[in-house]
Amino acid sequence: MAKFTNLDKAKAKLLSKSPFFATLLFGTPLIENPGIPTAATDGKRIMYNPEFIGSLSVDLVQFVLAHEIGHMIYEHVPRRQSRNPRLWNIAGDYVINGLLRDDGFEIWEHALVDKKYDGMSTEQVYRLLQDEQDKKGKPLVFLTIGN
Repeated sequence: MAKFTNLDKAKAKLLSKSPFFATLLFGTPLIENPGIPTAATDGKRIMYNPEFIGSLSVDLVQFVLAHEIGHMIYEHVPRRQSRNPRLWNIAGDYVINGLLRDDGFEIWEHALVDKKYDGMSTEQVYRLLQDEQDKKGKPLVFLTIGN
């Protein structure tokens, strides 16, 4: 009998939870990459660390997959342009995670979520984060899924 991984189970469960995200996910290549800490996207595929994914509950794997699909939906890779890549990713994380929270996804404990960014675009969040960073005079420190 076949043994299903948390990734397999999350993909199947996502079909009933969110057919929208599931449809996009099933057309996206998923690439194992033990060289990254968590998961990431280049806008065309999702890379993931199998140990990280294996350490999560099925519901949290759904969140991670939907989160990376969110970066693809919002076209965060091509829209970044000359902006600071790390700060742009953080801004995108706030936008995506707020959407997923509101959609009833279980949110990873280290995910960046803040209601003050609800309804904002990634550009708007980026500007606010950049202003905050400039006021502090040093880079902001965050743990993000794509770290």
